[in-house]
Formats: sequence, C-alpha cells, structure tokens
Amino acid sequence: PEESDDVKKLSWFELRCIHKNGHTKWIRFTRRIIKETGNRLSFVVYMHDITDHKRLIENEEKKKCFEGIFEHSPLGVALVTLDGRWHRVNNSFAQLLGYEKEELQLKKVSETSHPDDLQIGPSVMEDLLSGRKEAVHVKKKYLHKDGHPVWMAVNSSLLKGDDGNPLFFIGIFADITQQKKEEEVLLEDKEQFRELLYERTREFSVLAESIPHLLWVVDESGKTIYFNRRWVEYTGMETTDIKEDKSWVELIHPDEMETTRKTWEECLKTGQQYCVEYRLKAVDGTFQWHLARAIPLLNNDGKIVKWFGTCTNIHNYKEAILARDKAQKSAQSKSEFLANMSHEIRTPLNGIIGMADLLLEGTLDHNQRNYARIAHESGVCLLNIINDILDFSKIEAGKLSLEVIEFNSVSTVEGQADLMTSKVREKGLSLMTFIDPKIPPYLKGDPGRIGQILLNLIGNALKFTPRGSIIVRSELIDRVDHRIKLRFCVTDTGIGLSAADQKKLFRPFTQADGSTARKYGGTGLGLSISKRLAEMMGGEIG
Repeated sequence: PEESDDVKKLSWFELRCIHKNGHTKWIRFTRRIIKETGNRLSFVVYMHDITDHKRLIENEEKKKCFEGIFEHSPLGVALVTLDGRWHRVNNSFAQLLGYEKEELQLKKVSETSHPDDLQIGPSVMEDLLSGRKEAVHVKKKYLHKDGHPVWMAVNSSLLKGDDGNPLFFIGIFADITQQKKEEEVLLEDKEQFRELLYERTREFSVLAESIPHLLWVVDESGKTIYFNRRWVEYTGMETTDIKEDKSWVELIHPDEMETTRKTWEECLKTGQQYCVEYRLKAVDGTFQWHLARAIPLLNNDGKIVKWFGTCTNIHNYKEAILARDKAQKSAQSKSEFLANMSHEIRTPLNGIIGMADLLLEGTLDHNQRNYARIAHESGVCLLNIINDILDFSKIEAGKLSLEVIEFNSVSTVEGQADLMTSKVREKGLSLMTFIDPKIPPYLKGDPGRIGQILLNLIGNALKFTPRGSIIVRSELIDRVDHRIKLRFCVTDTGIGLSAADQKKLFRPFTQADGSTARKYGGTGLGLSISKRLAEMMGGEIG
C-alpha cells in the first residue's frame, strides 16, 4: 500500500478477491483518516472494482508480446479463419511460399495446398473444433508461388475468446523440404539395399544348395543356424536335430573327436580361422576323411556374429597319401635290401675276379686262357651291374652322399678317356678330348661322381658306335664369384636314336629298344644313375 505525503491521511492498495460466485475481482481499497485522538485513528475505507481496467492493461501487454513473437519469429506463423482463409501471416511464412503478406492473405488455404494433401487441412480443423485434440502436428505439402512443392511441419491449435468461443486457427510452420528429399533418398537407398540383400541372399542359397561341399553356418557361440542339402544328404542330420543332447561333433570319428572339439572351442574364443581334418560319419555308418574350414563374420565393432564353414571330402586324397607313404616305405625297404644284397654278392665276386686274374697270369693253353678271359670279363661285367644297382639303391634310399674335395679338372676328364683306350682300339675307333682353357686347372667337387658320369656316357657311346669317332668336350659356360658351371658333352658317330626313343632315356631299367639290350647288353641303370648324380650336383643331363 502507498500513502500520500500530506500527514499520511490518504492511502490505497489493490487486491484480487474472490466473488461469491467464484469469479476473481480486482478491488482498489482507499483509506482516508478523518480523526486523530492521541494514539487512536479514525478512518473511512472506499472500495472500487477495477477488474475491467486490469484486464484492459493485461490484454494490451499480451497483445504486444504476441505481436513481437508473431512478426519476428524465424518460423512461419499464420492465423487461419474458421472457414479456411489466410487471415494473417508473418514475413517468414510468406517467404516460405514466395508471396507478399498482403497477397497471401487474400487466398484460401486450399489454394496454396498441394493437390496430394488437400484433405489434411479440413481434417485438422475438424479435430480442433470438435475438441478431440488440443493440438495437431502434421507434415504437409504446400505449393510455392512458382509451382514447386514445399514440405512443411505444421503445429496447429485453436485460439479462443474470453467467452471460450473459437476465433482463429493458429499454425507454426517449419520448412522440411530438404529433410524430406534426404528421407526420399534414404528410402530409395534402403529399398535398393533391401533388393540387393534379397538378391545376395538368394544367390547364397542357390550356391549353398548346389556346391558339392558340406556347408554350415553357426552363431558366435557355435550354435548351428544352417546346414545345406549336401550336409543333410551325407550325415542325415537336419538343423532341427542339433540340441543340447546331440551335436555335430558326435559325427566325428572317436580318434579325432577330442582334438577337433578343443580346436573348435579355441577358435570360438580367439576368432582365428578354423581348419582341421577329421573323419566324418556318413548316413550309412561309414567314416570318410573331410577337411573342415571356417571363417568368422564380424560386425562394424569387430565382434563375431556368425561363422561360415565348409567340409570338403578328401577321403580319396587321404587314401592316396596313405597308399603313397606305404609304397614309399616298401620301395625304401626294397632299396635297402638291394643295397645289402649287393654288398653280400660283391664280396665273393671280387674273389672270383681276382682268381681269374691269377689264372690269366699263369701258364695256360689257348682254350684255358680263353675260358679264364671269359670268366674274368663276365665277372667284371657282373660287378659293374652290381655297382650300378648299389648306387641306384643308395640314391633311392637317400643315402648317397657327395664329396667336396680338390681335384684336377684336366686329369679327371682325360683319366676317364684313358680307361676306355684299349676298348676303343679294339673297335678301331678314335677317341678325342677337348678341355676349355678357360676352366681353372683345380676345382672343388666330387671328381669320382663326375668321372662316373663321364665313364658311363663314354661307355654308351663306345657300345653303340660301330665305326667313326667319339669326342669328349668340357666347356666353361658361367662363373659367379667362386662358383663355376661346366658343360660336359660326349658326341659319337653311332646308330643314333629316334625322337620317341629319346624320351625313354634316363629311366631306370629301360633302354631305347629291347633288342639293343640283347645285342649290346646292359641293365639300363647307367643313364638313370648319371641323371640323378648330375641333379644332386645342381646340374642336369639330357
């Protein structure tokens, strides 16, 4: 309350009071002092109803606030008459549709609505007028002045007068055209993705059902999701058969079951690729070898969501490997047996040859000397055969080793030629050697095996050359640091070989023509051994 300055005889204050009928009234109380006696005052109080005045002031303030919000809002704001005409719009809304405010306020709402959305406006008005809804939110297309559609998010409500009767519809409009375009693009992308996913799923299904392998899919915990038709045909187990009391692991052979289970559980924990071989039980009860492989499928966070796996039947391959190992073991045993037997035969044979030598050195008549010579030559021939068998057996058993010693390159070549000199003269042939002067005189390697190869080649040339000559060449073809590569070449004027017979060379126990073995003798091991020896020394022959 306020009091006047003159002796505080006049004062007033305002209060809101509740009328007997329940209405609120603004009352101004004015107090006037009429008598003062000592400490006692006598005064008169006047009461005035100022409710209308207060409402007028309040309405003015609301009006100013509404005007400020209406005109300066960054969103479109509009008042619509009850019969559906634009009554008043702000600048933001007029700009959204490309009109001037005065121009737009002469139009009906339906004239600026897109034909696709003409029914939305009347429906919103009905909901608000009927009281079913206090506010309505819709997304609606309007027509810009130039004709293109404008998407808007509209929040609508009903303005009422003091008497509670409706005056206008008020709407707040936000342009969502760009958002709708992005939604349409996203929807189109989703549809394309859905079509692509369907196509890939169909392709996977066709592929999974047509491949000859057993295919399976499990989740991150190892629970089976899918078996293809080939799996069901082979094992007889459907996806629905996989329960807690029955697992695909039970189809694995007992010898590999535990190892397979541990490997699979470890892969589930670590995410490593799964690869293991085991025997899988078929529907007829037999077991066949399979190679099982699986890779994990990861999500965007790098977590495993599924495993895709296949089982490839490798039973024939495994059986072939076992048969090969068995055959190799058997061949090695035979080679070891031949090597041992060759040693056993060579010892007494050397005695026979030695005794024949002694006989030839003694006094013999013509027939006796001829018999002794034949026995000596037969023994030497048999010894050469046994030596070839012994070398071949060592090579097959992997027990033949090479020496690395210093040797004279000239004497190694000429020494082998000298060994054949007497036989060359007996057949009336000429034997010549040519040694490349670029070859260093002293080398390191296995001169014994090099000489063995040369002696075998010269011997073959001598055997199949009835007349003419034999030439032995040694040439330097490459040199890198302290290593050199040599080419040894033996040529003759013998009977020669056809292209078909040349393919048979260097095979053990094989000659170009069976008739040559009968005519010229030999086992067919010499060239095969020479080929193996050349390869062991990093070379080739042919």
